[in-house]
Amino acid sequence: MRFLIALLAIVAVVFAGGDGVVSAVRSMVGKYPYSYAGGNDHGATRGVLMKISPYCDDRNVIGFDCSGLSKYGVFQGCGKSIYHGATTQYRQAPQVLDLSEKQPGDLIFYGTSLSDIHHVTIYSGGNSMVEAAGHDSHCKGIPVRETSIRDKNLLSKVARYCP
Repeated sequence: MRFLIALLAIVAVVFAGGDGVVSAVRSMVGKYPYSYAGGNDHGATRGVLMKISPYCDDRNVIGFDCSGLSKYGVFQGCGKSIYHGATTQYRQAPQVLDLSEKQPGDLIFYGTSLSDIHHVTIYSGGNSMVEAAGHDSHCKGIPVRETSIRDKNLLSKVARYCP
């Protein structure tokens, strides 16, 4: 009987939609630092050595980068495994909507244009988002955080993976 209850709880989480995405990424807030190329469907992972400036070495840092966090949230929220990489997550989204139509669990993108995306966050409601922000000036990973949506380089479209 305990096994059945546990299994039903897992199924409920996996198919919770946008609210499940938000719940999953909020559960990571403050627990893991930014780690370049870190994160998968099941949680935080070791990162890699960055090959672009500032050349931070995250091979021993367990955490998330921005698209690793969104990958985790989408899988946990609706059972869909998506690619790592903000641009790919935008291009392969089953639904792309105007920013004004955003709902909790949608992916919000930042860049200079829709063909030059450099950051992805998860809309959490109100004027807030959950993100793996990056490194500080000493290559220390900033912990996953929930913060207000920033206007600078905010793109006009969102991606919806979980209805």
